[in-house]
Amino acid sequence: MGDPHAWLHGELPNLVAEGVLTESQAAELRSRYPARAERSTLAAIVPGVGALLVGAGTLVLFAERWSELGRGARTLLALAPIAIATGYDAWTRRARRAKVHAEAAGAGLLCGAGATGALLRSTWEIPVDDARALALGCAATLALAWARGLTGALAAYPPLVLAFAASYGSERSGATTFLAAAMLAAAVPALRLRARSALAWRALVWSFGFASLGVGVKAAFEADASPLVPLAAWTLGAHALARGVCDPAGDPARTTALLVRLVMVPLFLALGFEGTWGHGADLARALHPSTFEEAAFTTLALTPWALAAFAWARGAALDRAVVALGALTFVGLAALHLGVAPLAPPLAAIAITVAVGADRLRAGVATGAIADVNLGLALAVGLVLVHIAGAAFDPLAKGLLFIGAGAAVLLVNRAVLRRAR
Repeated sequence: MGDPHAWLHGELPNLVAEGVLTESQAAELRSRYPARAERSTLAAIVPGVGALLVGAGTLVLFAERWSELGRGARTLLALAPIAIATGYDAWTRRARRAKVHAEAAGAGLLCGAGATGALLRSTWEIPVDDARALALGCAATLALAWARGLTGALAAYPPLVLAFAASYGSERSGATTFLAAAMLAAAVPALRLRARSALAWRALVWSFGFASLGVGVKAAFEADASPLVPLAAWTLGAHALARGVCDPAGDPARTTALLVRLVMVPLFLALGFEGTWGHGADLARALHPSTFEEAAFTTLALTPWALAAFAWARGAALDRAVVALGALTFVGLAALHLGVAPLAPPLAAIAITVAVGADRLRAGVATGAIADVNLGLALAVGLVLVHIAGAAFDPLAKGLLFIGAGAAVLLVNRAVLRRAR
């Protein structure tokens, strides 16, 4: 948003020239209503891009002859990235530059330290594997984000944690899954350090949300369990955090609610397929884990229910659709484990999807809430497209169903627009 005083400063010379104000009066107005020093974000981004290109070009030039250089020369060159980044950071702090420069300096420190560490490890053949190197990078990133209050470094932390969790490749490691979840939880206090813009909160919520979801899916695969369980559990846990911990009207809660809807819709639709319910023993495995990997799966699957109970105890109004999604997943797996017909859980999922979609459409049309309308339409129309398009129906029947779905969408749209007038 522009500075409201900038307009006044632009008009003062005209007012003085027209004799409306004297020069001393204009100077007094300038001192009383100072204009904010505007600095374009591009003024910090473009030099940063230029520096990255220069650095990339330098690496390309030296890459061909790197092995021909002596160890001493390689060591000096390896120290150059962190030296340059430290110099830029010192200049930024001494000159008290704009916040965007501080973010750029923090990114430079992290990239410079990473480049220097990688080059020194190669030059001196330091026995540090990728997992330990990523763990050190995570620690350095969180420490810098905490010490400087940098949003960029904090948003980069969850992907690094996810990379650390996956650094063992095909090896199964429940201990790594536990540690990655603990590392994400350890960063939560840093989110409360200072106020952030809506754009910054969106970046942080998406970063932490997808990283935690990735850790849960990793736990499911390592325990030979269905990824449906961590997906449903994550949806419930994120919703509980948005309703029971965050300010409901704040940017974190709104962004988390959007992320929950983005995961909830495809999950509801996927549960309507019989092949999706291929892990009937998941519930028994979760209640009686026999390996460390299964224990990690159990912990990540059940913790969101504790968060939901905490939010409910604090008086938060949990969304019944999200709770129904989590309950459907666990109850459906339990039913399969007890010998219920394999077709029962997907039919129940379709019925619940129809009920939730219809309820959201009704509520959205009645209140004019476009978010409810969009969710209801996504569930109803998605159910038609996903389940009916692939069914062995007569083309005439299939065409009539599509026409009916399209007509329903048009009627709902007309009702919402009429109410908005």
